[in-house]
Amino acid sequence: MLGEIDDALAGQVDDGLGLAHRGAGLVEGVGLERSTEKGVELVVALLAGLRAEVVADREAEEETRSKLRHRIVFTLWTLEHAFDTFDTMGYRGKLLEREEARRLRATGMTMPDIAAELGVSRGSVSLWTRDVAFRPSPRRRARRREPNAVQRRKQAEIEELLEEGRRRIGELSEREFLVAGAALYAGEGSKTDGLVRFANTDPRMLAFFAAWLRHFFAVDERRLRVCVYLHEGLDLDGAVAFWSTLLGVPKVQFRRGYRAKAGSTIRTSKHATGCAYLSYACSRTHRTIMGLTAALLSSPGCHPG
Repeated sequence: MLGEIDDALAGQVDDGLGLAHRGAGLVEGVGLERSTEKGVELVVALLAGLRAEVVADREAEEETRSKLRHRIVFTLWTLEHAFDTFDTMGYRGKLLEREEARRLRATGMTMPDIAAELGVSRGSVSLWTRDVAFRPSPRRRARRREPNAVQRRKQAEIEELLEEGRRRIGELSEREFLVAGAALYAGEGSKTDGLVRFANTDPRMLAFFAAWLRHFFAVDERRLRVCVYLHEGLDLDGAVAFWSTLLGVPKVQFRRGYRAKAGSTIRTSKHATGCAYLSYACSRTHRTIMGLTAALLSSPGCHPG
């Protein structure tokens, strides 16, 4: 009689092991967290241990057998209840979300976007779609935003004042041209005696000064020199060609360009054509220019009050 009971208990444990293995398959198919997989493995191990006890305790007393039967019944009931919950409390919904996640991933959607779309964690999406071939979707260009009211007013004011400036300056007279060139040199020119040198990154400034120098002084073109200051990584030959054409100075009269290396003391802004230095070695010309700038800065009209 006791042998029949032992066989029945062993059969129940075997049924429980089958149920646990089915649960492990469901966990793997749905892609639940590793902690859930560990839980199923623990149940399998527990049931396997109980079966070993049934086989080993055939000679045990009836009281021991009764305790063992209670443990088996309780474990089987817990396992069946857990997988009933697994089947009926929402995990089928996860299966649907898993399939949708795989479909979206195949279209090129990123994992964060899929997680946000389905309301699931990014980790779940990663588990569900790890074997799905992925080709990133081409990035969509951001739509260009139309300027707002403040920006439109600002641009309108800029255009209006540019036009007003052109009207007020008009075409420079001989004297106005002379004064303007002297003012430019007072701000950007070299004060070292004997050497006329003007440097700037703005091509319009260099072109204005070169025209001014040639207009008011008898310049020996062969003595003009240009040096280009350029950041590393930019096209030095292209910059030299640009300044040569703009200033009307042959390339053979360009000194060796200066390459600026990256460093904490150098500005990060980089001009594609660099900074050009236009030089003319003539003491008389330089002293004449310094006389003009001194007269300009000491003029009664340029002092407050």
